[in-house]
Amino acid sequence: MKPNDIVYGLITWANQESYNNARIPFPPPPDFKRPKENTAVEVLENILTRVIFAGDEKYDTVFINSQCPPHVNSAMRADLAIKYITHAHRLQIACFIEAKRTRESQRYSTMAVEDEALDYCGEFFSDRSNTCDFVYAATLVGVHIRLWIVYNDDRKLESLWGSPNRGSNNDYKDLGDNASAELIMSAFRNILESAPKPWIGRSSSSAPPTSTTGAFQLARIEPNAANLPGPQFPNITRGSSTGSSALVPIHPEVSVGPVLQASKGTPTTSENCAPFPPRGYARVMTFLPSTVADRYIWMLSNNVTGNGPPSDWIVEDGYFVNSKQKLYADPTTKRLPQEAKLG
Repeated sequence: MKPNDIVYGLITWANQESYNNARIPFPPPPDFKRPKENTAVEVLENILTRVIFAGDEKYDTVFINSQCPPHVNSAMRADLAIKYITHAHRLQIACFIEAKRTRESQRYSTMAVEDEALDYCGEFFSDRSNTCDFVYAATLVGVHIRLWIVYNDDRKLESLWGSPNRGSNNDYKDLGDNASAELIMSAFRNILESAPKPWIGRSSSSAPPTSTTGAFQLARIEPNAANLPGPQFPNITRGSSTGSSALVPIHPEVSVGPVLQASKGTPTTSENCAPFPPRGYARVMTFLPSTVADRYIWMLSNNVTGNGPPSDWIVEDGYFVNSKQKLYADPTTKRLPQEAKLG
């Protein structure tokens, strides 16, 4: 087996020992003691550099830095930060990463690590020279991770997957879980595709990828260790108590979220008419700030980003609909454009 071969989830053979050392019970019990060796940050750093941002020369413009200040004059230091080169050839922070370690005065808590990550984002926006409208954050508890976006105008953590609630242990994904591998990889890579400032390595130099023709296609992640058991996750159903059933290829199809069911008598889709409610349309989870003029950027519930001109969207029967790309937004979609005046 080669050092960079995937054993399970996003864990390579070379990173397996560190991953096993970093694993902790999740959610951590109240009496949890400091592990003999806390390597969670190093595990994630190895994953980012050897798995997620690897395999393509465009990722040579992406850097993972440790103990990174939100700006040059800040005394704060994030555990890790993802930086990249913009189209303007400037170094830019895309994402702050904060991990939770045990201390005598502070127990493991998802809320605590989320508070710390939000503090780094607030410090980032406090720099008067900063013109970014948003930045990303990742919170790590042991080997479980969750990703967020924070907008300058409201300074709140908005989740990139799962429920909107903070402190939700069930929405943290295990770096070593096969079922979560593509979700985590997709989220991190899409951070660059919809970065605070346009990334020089973006899929298209003229416009972001579309959800139907230009969406970033993930590399397949399949465990190579057919004879090695997967890690044990007592709180995660993996098909058997031994964990060995986790060593199966990840299914290539990913759900794009809830689909509206057409009511009886609904007209069929045509070039000039979108049915309401539409059948077979994918729901947009959130609209993202656009760095391209006259273009909407959005994210589906599987973290695939897309884009298109505002003229492709219309409001009808209480939905904001794009009939060309078979998408819809409803009143619960985050960051609806001003033109989407839904009743």
